[in-house]
Amino acid sequence: PNAEKLQTVKKKRINTLASMKIAPLFNFMNSRALVEVFAVDLPAVVLRDVVVSLELRRFDESLKKLMEAHSKFKGHISHVAGLIKMACMQKKAPFCVLYSYRDDVTAMFMHLPR
Repeated sequence: PNAEKLQTVKKKRINTLASMKIAPLFNFMNSRALVEVFAVDLPAVVLRDVVVSLELRRFDESLKKLMEAHSKFKGHISHVAGLIKMACMQKKAPFCVLYSYRDDVTAMFMHLPR
């Protein structure tokens, strides 16, 4: 099989795994809530640290601390943080679900404006 077909198969597998993993989270949400879902290549410990430590009100400062704490993944962390910021600030999504296809875990970032 060619590389493009393998990528398509891999994407479908990741979509299926992510869907099964995040489905239970929707039981606890308002059915009209906007939720952004991102599949990322980060270890579970880094993923959870992003969700716990990223602060939109102090975005640059919290992002810098995350990238210093996990320097091996700073490129991925910066990209994921940018996606979260865009989803929450521009699209007004109060929830971002991150799915790590590396470790098959999910974590939810919540932004509930005051």
